[in-house]
Amino acid sequence: MGYLWIIFIIISIIYITIIQPSHIENFTTDSNTADSNTTDTSHIMQEIRRINQIDPDKRTIFISVASYRDTECSNTINSIFTQAKYPNRIFVGICQQNNSADPDCFDPKYKDNVRIVRFTDKEAKGPTYARYLCSKLYNGEDYYMQIDSHTRFIKDYDDILINMFPPNQKVVITTYPNDWITENKGDDVSILCNPKYEDNIVSFGGLLISPPNSLVESGFVTAGFFITYGVFLQEVPYDGNLPYLFLGEEILFTVRLWTNGWNFLSPNRRICYHFYTRSDHPKYWENPEYNIHQPKTFEKVRYLLKLTDTKPNDIITNQYGLGTKRSLDDYYKYIGFDPKTKKFSEKKFCKGL
Repeated sequence: MGYLWIIFIIISIIYITIIQPSHIENFTTDSNTADSNTTDTSHIMQEIRRINQIDPDKRTIFISVASYRDTECSNTINSIFTQAKYPNRIFVGICQQNNSADPDCFDPKYKDNVRIVRFTDKEAKGPTYARYLCSKLYNGEDYYMQIDSHTRFIKDYDDILINMFPPNQKVVITTYPNDWITENKGDDVSILCNPKYEDNIVSFGGLLISPPNSLVESGFVTAGFFITYGVFLQEVPYDGNLPYLFLGEEILFTVRLWTNGWNFLSPNRRICYHFYTRSDHPKYWENPEYNIHQPKTFEKVRYLLKLTDTKPNDIITNQYGLGTKRSLDDYYKYIGFDPKTKKFSEKKFCKGL
């Protein structure tokens, strides 16, 4: 039994070095969160099929919320639970980055369903890194949702989303949510369309359309709203080596998912609303460290996406690289993009809309 005790101690030390205990509330770990890319596709599909056999009203959802000095964060948490049809089946993981004067995201009345890590605003390293920390709070829930900390949900959003999923497929439901100033105005929905190359990176824009009869095929995943099966983390673990990344976060995450065989759909009705611009709110790029580290991180992303031939010295590509189910070149063909000319031959996702 002695060797088992030694293994336990080693695992405990590794856990402690990932997230400092002084930052954690209501956190338990799970082996499914391990940063590993040794996952067999049959296991992924087996887990998806298992979830689809559970009654929809008994399935659980983990919601990742990265917050940087956001006064709307507590309102977002409240919306998550008050608007859910089954709030007891919702679990939230928050990475909060505040200064001493900022309001706390945590509300004790949701303490059994909220896990939170706290950092000062000076320790913040951008949204991509914060989402990596949020992913460490995932504890085996059936679905994994990611939103921004300034989001409002429609009533029964959890039940609506779960019933949107086509059965037994590797699917991500995602879009840029409608602006919350339109919350009581009309019923048009936002889908992902208008791919573009600007600021040396590929991105997509949102397009408002009348509610379609079915989900809309997309070529992109947004950071501000997506939901998929939690098992995706075994194929596409969050990369903690991308400090201060914002521009480029979405396309890298999109490509990693797509090359691992995941497909993307936009919802055919409004699910949530987003507070855009926030011009008078603090931003993480006001941190002096941003200008030191962001250019290096951005070049890592561009290299992984074959948008530059210059390889960074400290790039890590093992479990955080692209998948092998489909190629990057095939992704670019899928969205109609030529990485050499940096131009789009067509805007296929806008056709007929």
